[in-house]
Amino acid sequence: MLKSLGLILAHLILIAPLSVALAALLRLQAHQADLLVQFTAPALIACVGFGLLLLLFRLYPAALSALVISGLLVWANWPQWQPAASAPAPASPRFTLYSANLWGRNHDVEMIERSIKAANADILILIEISPEVRSQSDRLFADYPHRLYAGGSHRPASSAVISRYPLVNVPGTKHPETVAAFAETPLGPIHLMAAHLTRPWPFQPHSEQARQVEVLRHLRQNIQGPVILAGDFNAVSHGAIGRHIQTDLGLTPAPALLGTYPAFLPSPLAMAIDHVWHTPDLNLTRRLGQKNGSDHRPVIVQISRAAPPRP
Repeated sequence: MLKSLGLILAHLILIAPLSVALAALLRLQAHQADLLVQFTAPALIACVGFGLLLLLFRLYPAALSALVISGLLVWANWPQWQPAASAPAPASPRFTLYSANLWGRNHDVEMIERSIKAANADILILIEISPEVRSQSDRLFADYPHRLYAGGSHRPASSAVISRYPLVNVPGTKHPETVAAFAETPLGPIHLMAAHLTRPWPFQPHSEQARQVEVLRHLRQNIQGPVILAGDFNAVSHGAIGRHIQTDLGLTPAPALLGTYPAFLPSPLAMAIDHVWHTPDLNLTRRLGQKNGSDHRPVIVQISRAAPPRP
C-alpha cells in the first residue's frame, strides 16, 4: 500500500518536468507555455536527480518514467546545446568577445575589472552599465580605446560596445538599450549589435519581447556581411523569442550548454538567457567567464570564419 502511494506521488511530481518537455517539443505559442520552456535545462537536472532518488527507494516504474521524461528533456534542450552551425575554417584568424549583463545594482567595480582582465577579450559587449562603472570607464577599459555607448558618448547609458579594434557607429537604432557598431577585426569587417530584451511575461506584456525583436529585425535588414548580436535576451535560444531571432534575423546562437542566470546557481542548473548570435559565415565556441558581481554570468566566445559549405 505504501509503495503504491509512493508511485502515485512520484508520477504526480513528474508531471512538472513532463509539462516543461512537452511545451518545448510542441513549440506551444501560449506565453504561459513558453515560460515553461525557459526551464528545460534545470528541469532535466531535477528530473535525473529525482529518478536516481526513485531508484534508491526501488520505485522502479516511476524511475522508468523519469528516465523517459529525461530523454524528452534532452531532446528539448538539444537545439540550444548543439544548434546547426558550420565548422571553423582551417587556419582562420580568431578573436575573442566578452558579453555580459553587469547588472545596474552591481557596485563591485574591482570584481568587474578582474573578470574582464581574466577574459582578455578583444571586444566587450556590455549591458546594464551602472553610472558608477561608467564613471570609471577610463580605468576599467584602459586597454580598449574604441567605445560606443547607447545614446552617444555624452549620455548616461546602459549598453556599450567596447573594442581594441576601430568602431564606427551604425545609425538607425530605435531602442535606448541597443547599440550597433561596425568593427574592423582580424576576420575583416563585422557588424556588432548589443541588445537587452525585457523580462518576459508575467513581468512585462508577452508582446514586448517580440516588439524588441522587430526593432532588431529592422536594424538587421540594413546590414550586410557578418553579424554578431550579443547581450541579455531574457529567453532561451530554443523558445519562441529565440525562434523569432533565428527566422527573422537569420542568426544562429552559439552553443549554450551551461546557464548564465541566476549566477549564484551552479551553471548546469541556471537558465541560458545570455547569448551570442551570429551569421552562418562565422563559427563560435562558447564558455562562461569569471563571475563579475552581477546576477548573470558573462559569456565568452571565440570567433573564427566558418568553413564554406560543401558542394
